[in-house]
Amino acid sequence: SKLKDLVDILNGVDSAVIASLVREGQLVTLGDFILSPDELNVSTKERKGYSVASDGGYTVAIDKTVTKQLADEGLARELVHNLQNMRRSAGFDITDHIVVSYTGDLRILSVVKSYGDYVKQETLAETLVNAPPLDGAFTHVQEIDGVTVNLGVSRVDR
Repeated sequence: SKLKDLVDILNGVDSAVIASLVREGQLVTLGDFILSPDELNVSTKERKGYSVASDGGYTVAIDKTVTKQLADEGLARELVHNLQNMRRSAGFDITDHIVVSYTGDLRILSVVKSYGDYVKQETLAETLVNAPPLDGAFTHVQEIDGVTVNLGVSRVDR
């Protein structure tokens, strides 16, 4: 007969506090009710858009929303990865400086504008040229995140 009263009290308290007490093996006092940890069933469920993991009494939730900025940063990292592979395939030394030429859609132009310094630093590129690959360049057409980009790398003679 008092179950409804207990449910009303449970609905009005912070579930994280209750879960913490149960995990620590402590008694839980709710109004006139005193419950042992084995009388309560504590579980977690993922909220939409979050990834949740629990271990050692801790629960972590991470927002899985991919913002435009995060997607663009990922595209920039993929560009770097592809350019590094192209450097290896072209037989360049690890210390060789390069010129990168690229063509692609507006998203590629935006990403190179925003993350160009990062791309240059990671690949030892002296310049990033929005143009078809130079004559004699090592070239490769890539599809990155659904975007087609034509890349060319040329060694800078010093």
